[in-house]
Parts: sequence; structure tokens; C-alpha cells
Amino acid sequence: MIMQKLESLTKKEFVAHYVACTLRLVFVGMSNTGKSRRAKMIRDTLGFTMYSVDMAIARALNLKNVSEVGAWMKGPSSYGYRARERRYLVLEAEHTFVDSLWANITHTMNFVFDTTGSVAHLPEWIRKWLSDNALVVYLTLDESDMQMMIRRFFDVPKPVVWGNLWKRTANRSIKKVTRHSYLRLLGWRSLAYRDMSNIEIPARELFDKTASEVMDAIMACLPGEEPTDVPWKKTA
Repeated sequence: MIMQKLESLTKKEFVAHYVACTLRLVFVGMSNTGKSRRAKMIRDTLGFTMYSVDMAIARALNLKNVSEVGAWMKGPSSYGYRARERRYLVLEAEHTFVDSLWANITHTMNFVFDTTGSVAHLPEWIRKWLSDNALVVYLTLDESDMQMMIRRFFDVPKPVVWGNLWKRTANRSIKKVTRHSYLRLLGWRSLAYRDMSNIEIPARELFDKTASEVMDAIMACLPGEEPTDVPWKKTA
């Protein structure tokens, strides 16, 4: 089912929310597109509150970080993977739908929400809840990014929810099946990210940008007239 897409804020509304400390940003996209890096930069430079679903899941599993979650999750060909995948998604749903968290910070501090790559696999009502309550920014990939993403995935494995997109075949090695399935996963998830997002920005365009420049790039995607005063430039 396609979710009803909300209209984005205008540029002036975006600035007004920033000044009032009621701005809520959500980054979505595949792992390694820079969601966490952008969120941390905005937190550290502009004073946003940051919430990381990855870290919330790690704490729920009594693990230290995402790398340890990846080691716990293991690959899709490992024994018990489907049970761990189901457990991971239950935790992700619990730690993505955190209405009480947002209620407590309303009117006190701007907020940046760092989702996991598998937010695309969550129930539609949770994804719509994010879209209803925040400006959702999808960090997109183009064709030239795909091979780089595959290399990064195999160099530094992260927990991955595959759903039904990984299926072992008799005439292919595990590595070949995983590589092929990862490309399919990228394509499938891109549709879900696009469906829940308000705006899209190529991930590579933000790679070496400062927090102020990231905010500029987000605002540039919004409709309306350019504001005369951009307050984050005074902070960054």
C-alpha cells in the first residue's frame, strides 16, 4: 500500500521551527549513506537532541554498538537467522515508535532522529507516524553508488533485515547469492524510503558538508520564498 504523502514545510516554516526549537528531522536510507554521521554533526554543531535507533536496539540486546549487533545477527545463511531477524524487527518497532520521547522534548530542543536502514521493513503505520511527525529526509543513491555500497557492506558487515529478498540457490555460492540479493534489497528499499519521505537528497552531495550546509541543502528542497535570515549559520 502506498502511503499518503504529506506536503513538506515551506522554507519559512522550516526556519520558524528551528528558531522555536520544534524542528524534527528524520534521516532515512541504506546503511553507509551517512545518516548517523549527518545526525551526529547536527547534534554536535547545532545543539539538536539526537536519537539513534541502532544504539537503542544495541542497548536492548545488552550489546555495546552496531558492530556487536551485526555479530549477533550474523548472515542470512546462518542457523537461527530468521528468529534473530524477527527479534530485531520487534525491537526496531519498539524503539522507533517512541511517542513519549518526542512529547517530552516538544518546545525544548530541536530533534534529529537517526533510523536504521531496515525502517523500510516496519509496519506502514509506524513509517506513517514518522512522516506525520517530522520532516523525513531520504538520502538517495544513484547507480554509480551501488558497487561502492556493496563493497562497504562486505568490508564492514552490519545487521541486515532481508525479509524474503535473500534466497539460497543450488548453483550459486553464499557470497554470490548475498551480493545479488543486496542489489535487490537496495532497489526494494528505495521505494519504501521514497514513499515515506518528504524530500530526497543524494547522499554523495552531503558527504563533505558541514552541519550548516546540510541544513541549507534540506531547506533548498522545500517550497516557498528564501528567508532573509538563516539562524543556523550563526551557530555553526
